Amino acid sequence: MKKFLKILILLSILIFFTSCNRKKEKIYTFSGESPALVINNGKIIISKNEEIFDGGNLTLKDENSSNVKNYKTSFYVNDREQIILVNSIKSGHLKDNEDLGRVSSKPDGKFDWLDDPSNRLWFEINYVNDNGETISNIIELVVEEFPK
Repeated sequence: MKKFLKILILLSILIFFTSCNRKKEKIYTFSGESPALVINNGKIIISKNEEIFDGGNLTLKDENSSNVKNYKTSFYVNDREQIILVNSIKSGHLKDNEDLGRVSSKPDGKFDWLDDPSNRLWFEINYVNDNGETISNIIELVVEEFPK
């Protein structure tokens, strides 16, 4: 009986330390749309060792958007309090289902804003079309923890 109790205690300690050291990972997804554009498949992955922001894909809904050139995309929180990812393309056209980029880093708290539901994630694209017009489109993105 004493031997069984010792084994049980050892197993309990082992399970406790294993669960404490288990890598905790949070995954968030985001998406959004405007009359001209759709953002899909965006992800934020927060783990013990790394934070990843994947901007997802940009789909063009408006046929006038297909002549987009010289564009800049930005992801930011609230009123640009925190800029997360910026891409600028000086030559070339925006393609349908365009990959919006990815950035990763060691954990530094840059995604602590996710803990406060009043914070908002935004996507902005500024571009020049074939007619030389500068156009700006801003989309509020819906962020959800996965799995919910």
